[in-house]
Amino acid sequence: MVARQEREYLGPMNVRELMSTGVVCVCSASTLLEAGTLMRQLGATALPVCENDRLAGILTERDLAVLAVQDTREPRHLPVREAMARELYFVFEDDDVLYAARTMEEHTLDHLPVLTRDHRIAGMLALTAVAEHLHELHAASAHSPAASEPPRLSDR
Repeated sequence: MVARQEREYLGPMNVRELMSTGVVCVCSASTLLEAGTLMRQLGATALPVCENDRLAGILTERDLAVLAVQDTREPRHLPVREAMARELYFVFEDDDVLYAARTMEEHTLDHLPVLTRDHRIAGMLALTAVAEHLHELHAASAHSPAASEPPRLSDR
């Protein structure tokens, strides 16, 4: 794990400060076997599905597992488009982290694709990164009597 510099709470934090970059996309025409192999190689639990540099869907380990159990066809050779989630939730890289956290909470998401304002994939935001950030905010406010408590998800 890479150590992150401590950040004093000075206000809202943008998603770009927590997202992972260098995200590898999978094409919707790729097979599920290819996508699963790529996930394993990258140590990823979700992959954005892109078409022409644009987000078309997201494929998660859960999507693969559900398809393997529920579909009678041979899943290894099915195209990614057959299993990917088409109902997309995403955030922009300049959105506030608390907005992203609310979106993840409301829709029970472990990952959110992060887009630039021209709708190109910029990165992925993991729930673990958001949780660590919120924990740091809480810890910082608990140790600093002069600091006001940062807003909670339920306050917005």
